[in-house]
Amino acid sequence: MGLEIGEHVSNTLLPLYAPVLLNVGGSAANYEIIDSVCLLCDCMENGDDALFNKISGQAGPALIKVIHHGSKDKDDLQYSMIQSAVFGLGLLC
Repeated sequence: MGLEIGEHVSNTLLPLYAPVLLNVGGSAANYEIIDSVCLLCDCMENGDDALFNKISGQAGPALIKVIHHGSKDKDDLQYSMIQSAVFGLGLLC
C-alpha cells in the first residue's frame, strides 16, 4: 500500500517549507513566509492527526515569530502574513 496523504505531505512538502518558518527574519522573502504559513495551516486544518501532531509542537513559536516579523515595520504592516499566522495559532487551540 502507498503512503497516506499526510505522510506524503510530511515527507515531501514540509522539508521544503518548514525551514522558512524556522528561520523567519533570515533571507526568505515575505511571499515565501506567507506561502509557508499557508501550507502549515492547511496541514493542521486538513491533515490527519499524525501530521497535526508532527507540526503543532513547533508551530506556535514559529507563528509568533511570523507575527513579529510581519509587524516590525509599523509603516508597512504585512497584513496577509499576520492574518495567516494568527489563523494558524487559532488552529492550535
